[in-house]
Amino acid sequence: MSQPKPSKLHIWSAPLLLKIHSLPRFVFPLFTLVLLLLGLFLENGVLGGIFLIALALALGWLVALSWQLLTPSARLMRSLLLFIVTSYAIARMVGRALLIGNNSH
Repeated sequence: MSQPKPSKLHIWSAPLLLKIHSLPRFVFPLFTLVLLLLGLFLENGVLGGIFLIALALALGWLVALSWQLLTPSARLMRSLLLFIVTSYAIARMVGRALLIGNNSH
């Protein structure tokens, strides 16, 4: 049985994945936790939204790499997680912009 040809995303990601793999095991989970906490608790909604978008991009990248191996229910859960994080990030950024607009009167 032949192996499927790696996608361009897999080829592009290989050096970065090797670098992440060479780090201590706690670094990537800590990185994602820091992005999440900064995104949720920064008073500046735009900056918080940017951190949450960065988190969604990192998680989305990992989901895209593993998509072929995931069961349909796992795909649904990961897609839902990405939707929630991205939606909240946008809401934080737009909400902050609306607050700034309301304070100018």
